[in-house]
Amino acid sequence: MAQGGFIKLARCLLDKPLFHNSNLLQVWVWCLLKATHKPHTQLVGLRKIDLLPGQFITGRKAGSEELEMAATTFWRNLLWLQNNNSISIKPDSKFSLVTIVNWEVYQVSDSKDGQQVDSKWTASGQQVDTNKNVKKDKNEKKKIYSENIRLTDAEFQRLVSEFGQTMTTAAIEYLSNYKIEKGYTSKDDNRTLRRWVFDAVGKKQPPKTNSYMDASVAGSKMFLEGVYGNNSRNGSQDISDSAGQLPAKIIR
Repeated sequence: MAQGGFIKLARCLLDKPLFHNSNLLQVWVWCLLKATHKPHTQLVGLRKIDLLPGQFITGRKAGSEELEMAATTFWRNLLWLQNNNSISIKPDSKFSLVTIVNWEVYQVSDSKDGQQVDSKWTASGQQVDTNKNVKKDKNEKKKIYSENIRLTDAEFQRLVSEFGQTMTTAAIEYLSNYKIEKGYTSKDDNRTLRRWVFDAVGKKQPPKTNSYMDASVAGSKMFLEGVYGNNSRNGSQDISDSAGQLPAKIIR
């Protein structure tokens, strides 16, 4: 049985491609509704899985049964969401851990009077239990990472979960140095990291080499050496090592 509470849907969803695909839209909204709004531990078989806000456990069969959708259709749509940076999927032998990308950025809201909705009381004195998925604990203390980057434990763990430990550390160091060198200030380091720092760090990664071309050149050189020998007695050959290029002709 579904629990109470609600999530936020931005109006810009109307302009997204997934809005015009009923199966894809159903899977996306289902993901938002399945995601937990606060850290908790879930038991899967005999294993304890620690979930952060915006995460949930599912599987090809379980998800398709909940949505009454063919397993292949369900999984294909889930992979589409991952390929379009809406979610990330961490597979396991028994289940898959799904993480909503930028959950804390978009699924956060407070009531107009500054109090959270699930703390209101009815006239009869009974508390309204909304189980609000957009709940955010503003009292959670932020820690200092690097010299001048402030993040909560949950924010840091979400970054590591989505981008990996190495990339997260590099992004934090990049923003820290940028603040020192440029005098840059940030009201919310978590949002700043997500908004542009990870992209900036990603562009600094060394480009991948064309291993196919390297292998082709090496193979061609080995063929020529096998045919003519390293020091041909019938003439000379020009096998150039510069820039991995082969000669235009061979003089015999």
